[in-house]
Amino acid sequence: MAVTEYGVGSIAKDISNTDLLTTLTSAKGGYYMGINVTNAPDTNWWFYIVVCHNPSWATVLALSFTGNNHVMHIGQYTEGNWAGWKQIATTAFVQNAVSDKATTADITNALNDKITYGITDLTAGTSPLATGKLYFVYE
Repeated sequence: MAVTEYGVGSIAKDISNTDLLTTLTSAKGGYYMGINVTNAPDTNWWFYIVVCHNPSWATVLALSFTGNNHVMHIGQYTEGNWAGWKQIATTAFVQNAVSDKATTADITNALNDKITYGITDLTAGTSPLATGKLYFVYE
């Protein structure tokens, strides 16, 4: 099969009105787009970057297609189970989350309400943060 069937080197493959999990379980990584996709963050248009290890393991990055909101979500399909989406917080999201807070304590509480975070060894070669970049994810 040509790589263009997976949206690589061409327009993203349209998976509108289908189930995203069908794409994952077929172990077909690539670039996709769609509206009304079951198991998407919502029913709007999204671009999807799908990285499959095999039919039971995949990671999906969903990028908003409509509007100027630059929303991103990440989802995991692990051992045949869909874990759902986590939104990746942009700088603008964090600024909006804390802009109406008056004190440092208020800002800390606002962030704790919105952001899931952890501590990891940034020097570990296998660490997801080994690049030294910090990503905020909220649920």
